[in-house]
Amino acid sequence: MSNWVFCNRCFQPPRKTTCFSLTNCGHVYCNTCLGKAHHAMEEMEEFVYKVWEGRWRVIPYDVLSDWLKDNDYLLHDHRSPIPSFRACFKSIFHVHSETGDF
Repeated sequence: MSNWVFCNRCFQPPRKTTCFSLTNCGHVYCNTCLGKAHHAMEEMEEFVYKVWEGRWRVIPYDVLSDWLKDNDYLLHDHRSPIPSFRACFKSIFHVHSETGDF
């Protein structure tokens, strides 16, 4: 006789040692697949946190040094001065507020 219930991810049928969970949308998952999904979600959250922390720090126009206030039309979201030539050169390949300016 075929099983009517199985894991929607790995298609494992029920066994005595396997627990299944039912989602509110009707999907059925075994505990092994739920553990993998939970681990993947934690890794994704860590990745997003690293990307968020690695973004450019922006400063308002008022805080800028006088030599950086050369554009009267950009009143917010300025990048702070870059400390070295190497860091400045690497910034060319980043997407930032000046990427589309021609």
